[in-house]
Amino acid sequence: MWHWINGVPTFNGTINLAALTTTGSITVAGNINPGTGSQINWSGRTHVLVPADGQFNLTTAAESAGVGLDVTSDAVLMLRTRAQSAYATLDVLGLKASGVAGATGTFANVTVVNGIVTSGT
Repeated sequence: MWHWINGVPTFNGTINLAALTTTGSITVAGNINPGTGSQINWSGRTHVLVPADGQFNLTTAAESAGVGLDVTSDAVLMLRTRAQSAYATLDVLGLKASGVAGATGTFANVTVVNGIVTSGT
């Protein structure tokens, strides 16, 4: 149902659209639920897509480069390739990891640059 709030036409309910184009803003007080396989695109810019439950991809407009985030394991964020088929590279200037005070662990294939000591154990 349409009504006016502070001079702005407002719809209270559900609208099903195949496409929506606006030169302004869209404000949603509830959820946005794109269908399976849908994307959020910036014209000629980045695409945001969700290839499967627990996976989130950020890609170029051509989808020829990008990265995936995988949260299918509880309390674990995995940085993946855009195909979600392998681990991806994290390229940062600085990295700080913290955990339980006094905890020890084994780390494989750890490489740190920019003056930080590199360690494989």
